[in-house]
Amino acid sequence: MTTFDEIQQAINEFDQARQWTDLHPGDVAKSIVIEAAELLEHFQRDNYKKWEEKNVPQKDMQAIAHEIGDLFSYLFKFCRETWLDPVECITNKLDKIAKKYPVDYREEGYWQIKAKHRKEGTN
Repeated sequence: MTTFDEIQQAINEFDQARQWTDLHPGDVAKSIVIEAAELLEHFQRDNYKKWEEKNVPQKDMQAIAHEIGDLFSYLFKFCRETWLDPVECITNKLDKIAKKYPVDYREEGYWQIKAKHRKEGTN
């Protein structure tokens, strides 16, 4: 099993070999958004029926997997350039969401919870 640290190290070695280090975080953030848009493009004018029936062509899933790889690569690069620990980022966010949406919350209450946190400025 590959760990986050091993993935981060592989990305770092890949980038160092190509002198793709010392990137500006703003440029990496832009790349994240661009890659996310490329992922979304696979769902543009999509026939939702094929997804509901789990009848997605393999070529589509391969292309989607490539976009996911791009996204994660840029997220790891962003963490490297800003000295953030991706595991810590995820863990902290899960803790925050768990408090915001406790296990026993009702689905119909989602928008009320969301509105309350927006009003308080505590996303």
